[in-house]
Amino acid sequence: EQPDIIVHNAKCNYPVIWGMKNKKRTVLVSPVPYFMYYVQGHSHIGFNKNFGTFINKLTYRLSNYGLVKTIYDSQKSIPEKLSISKKQIKENLFKKDLVYTISPSLFQRPNYWNENVQVSGYHERSKTINWEPSQELLDFLNNHNKVLFLTFGSMINSFPRETSSLIYNELNKLKIPVIVNTASGGLIKIDKFALNENFFFVNQIPYDWIFNRVYGVIHHGGSGTTNSALKYGCVTLIIPHIIDQFGWNNLISKLGAGPKGISINKLKKDKLNTLIYDLYNRKHYLKTANEISQKMKDEKLEDKLYKDIIKK
Repeated sequence: EQPDIIVHNAKCNYPVIWGMKNKKRTVLVSPVPYFMYYVQGHSHIGFNKNFGTFINKLTYRLSNYGLVKTIYDSQKSIPEKLSISKKQIKENLFKKDLVYTISPSLFQRPNYWNENVQVSGYHERSKTINWEPSQELLDFLNNHNKVLFLTFGSMINSFPRETSSLIYNELNKLKIPVIVNTASGGLIKIDKFALNENFFFVNQIPYDWIFNRVYGVIHHGGSGTTNSALKYGCVTLIIPHIIDQFGWNNLISKLGAGPKGISINKLKKDKLNTLIYDLYNRKHYLKTANEISQKMKDEKLEDKLYKDIIKK
């Protein structure tokens, strides 16, 4: 097969080598900000702190060195012997097109970036094909106001029962109705809460359907979940698990669409109770989330994404 263009993410290294070998375009796609290219006031997404300009720039250089080395080392697993140098890889990497698939309402493109680097908007497919809500789910939504949605998506943790129980107990104390998406097992269904009229458990549900019907979302801080929740005007509380999720947590707090959450490894009932209460009751979070939602819905960046990839 001889594609004209390969579109890939940073976890897929071979397209960089393929593009250099075949002298064809490859387009790198990043769903997370603060990756590869320096942003004033921010360290690389892997560090998630503002260390000041000098150290911030060093975090990008260090991370980019690791990326180049990873791509260089990937040549060892290719049957054909290649001898592309780290210098060549670095030069190619920073000349190639990079598309950030993030809403510019959340992450604006710095004007000091080169033209090969673009923020092309958040785009999601319809997830409700061949899916219908159960009558029980519809009844739960009809019988409760201001429902929260709780999910950790594909994230798992070492103590799912203890973590689930801690969060459910605080939601129960506050008498907040919640739909829990157990998904990959980071959260689990616990019998005594399943019998509670304020709890409803699912194991999968289309986000574009449910986010349009709930007040807010408590989640792990994945890029897609963060963008999607704000697109539908949901106040947001992030309980980050790994790397970029801490960056989204900081961004949500900075934007004012929800309180700054706490790491999955540092959950404490009193702190969690305060955060959930604030999320649910502070009206300025909802106002901000709705303002962001309207901006995202007005973006209409499908043509831009196409042009940024195809370059015609």
